Amino acid sequence: PQIISVSPPEGPVGTVVAILGTGYKVKESVKIDLGKRQGITILPEVTEEGTFLAKFIVDTQAFGTCTITAYGMQCKEFDTDAFKIIGQIIKVMPTESTVGGLITIHGTGYKYDETVSVHFGVTPIITAVRVKSIYGTFTAIFRVDTQPFGDTLVTARDVTEEDSDVFKVTGQIIKVVPTSATVNEPVTIYGT
Repeated sequence: PQIISVSPPEGPVGTVVAILGTGYKVKESVKIDLGKRQGITILPEVTEEGTFLAKFIVDTQAFGTCTITAYGMQCKEFDTDAFKIIGQIIKVMPTESTVGGLITIHGTGYKYDETVSVHFGVTPIITAVRVKSIYGTFTAIFRVDTQPFGDTLVTARDVTEEDSDVFKVTGQIIKVVPTSATVNEPVTIYGT
């Protein structure tokens, strides 16, 4: 048996991967394993030519190159290939806020027990968290600091991986002085 191709060869959690294999027994089932996940898919049978095409979605696992195994259930033989899981920010909540607002970001596909630094707009590192999950997931929470109005890049970075998403910083009036005035009297408005 032989795995002929893995497409794509890398991607974040959630990527649809196609595997083409040959050399298996006609009409046998083939079990596909990915990294720590055994039996991610089982194909009903191999074609008359001894080939199979399997598709699966990469489940939540930590960053790195993991082994794909295509195991013939009747012939008891297998072949392996590789797939590289890369880090990704999967959610930024909320997607916009004023200065002082609380942001939560969730990431997956990062290396276990590594520190992920979060970069926010003009702030090089607004917070850092350790990846405590063996599946490479993390959550980081921080407050919007003083940033220019508009789209702002949120980046999660560890030693080997980096991914970014967009967050919108909105304006806010924080103070009006004086709070009441007559016509033509100057008023000062402070905002972020």
